[in-house]
Amino acid sequence: MVKMTLIARVTDGLPLAEGLDDGRDLPDSDMYKQQVKSLFKNLSRGHNEASRMSVETGPYVFHYIIEGRVCYLTMCDRSYPKKLAFQYLEDLRNEFERVNGPNIETAARPYAFIKFDTFIQKTKKLYQDTRTQRNIAKLNDELYEVHQIMTRNVQEVLGVGEKLDQVSEMSSRLTSESRIYADKAKDLNRQHLLFAVVLSEVAVILALSFKTPIRKLLIMSLDRAKRGRGPVVVQTVSVTVCVVLVASVYSMMKIQKRWIEEGAMNPTDEVLMSKHLLESTLMGGFLFLGLMIDRLHHYMRELRMRRKTMEVIKKEGSVLEGEKARASEEVKSLKQEITSLQERQKQLESEIETKSKEIRTEETSGIALQKQSEGFLIEFNRLSEENQDLRNQLHAVDSRISRSSIKKNT
Repeated sequence: MVKMTLIARVTDGLPLAEGLDDGRDLPDSDMYKQQVKSLFKNLSRGHNEASRMSVETGPYVFHYIIEGRVCYLTMCDRSYPKKLAFQYLEDLRNEFERVNGPNIETAARPYAFIKFDTFIQKTKKLYQDTRTQRNIAKLNDELYEVHQIMTRNVQEVLGVGEKLDQVSEMSSRLTSESRIYADKAKDLNRQHLLFAVVLSEVAVILALSFKTPIRKLLIMSLDRAKRGRGPVVVQTVSVTVCVVLVASVYSMMKIQKRWIEEGAMNPTDEVLMSKHLLESTLMGGFLFLGLMIDRLHHYMRELRMRRKTMEVIKKEGSVLEGEKARASEEVKSLKQEITSLQERQKQLESEIETKSKEIRTEETSGIALQKQSEGFLIEFNRLSEENQDLRNQLHAVDSRISRSSIKKNT
């Protein structure tokens, strides 16, 4: 007798249809349904060895067929003929594919074709009694042979599934461990690279600190590196390292927070903490030593420019010293000229004093002569007036004499 019927999609184990009254009068029906779900789960993982199989479970047998990525399963009594069970499943398959074939792959919710229960119940009634003429004819039908269909125990099938699950878990664990190993190898390569870069930066700093032939080559190389696209590349690398450093510090903070919350640190967190701490230290050292190299190169270049400026100033100072010597000689000659001019000035001042004295005497004598000339002018005026008076008198005398002579002649 057919006890239970289920239809599910093989790709994901999604149940599509079920006989609604199946298992109501069946003891331990939940256990058998759980076994069915486990079978579907194994089938969805690709653990199906055949498209037709019978699986024994206690007093019952699971029969299933897989067609078109759909599994049709029924549970019957052990005494129920296997041929009728598979004929029953074939009838269900033909009708299910005819009615719901295009929608099987697009079904997204469980029991999307629950209405198919009507056909399941109707067909199950036809197969319930094995003594009917119809079922006897099907049993005698030699065209449908079921002798080659494998029969296995449900514990064995589920055990194989569990073993396959363990194998898949082991393979996934090996895959994850291989990925972890690859990540660790990348981390080691990155740490070795950071170690090499830090050591090279230390070597550059030591080479720049001591006067060696290498220092000049390093300074020239750094000068060339700071031209063109060099600063952009250095800034890009520095920003990238800073971002990775911040991410490592954030990861350490998260691990420490988890450690505080849980009260203990597991070995994985300890390894991650040590890894992030080492990488953060190396990246911080890389950035610090890079800054030191940049500043050291900058100050050495400034010192070199200052030295060149000092050499130019020394040359100019030597030139100025020569000019100063010449200027001192010129100053001495000018001082001598000044002393001679001062002496000449003194002589001139004495001459001026004598001349001024003579001028004053001349002025006094001139004033006296002027006064004398004024007296002479006054005397001259007086004499000229007297002369004029005398002339007038003489003229008058002449005129009287002429008039007296005229009178005498007359």
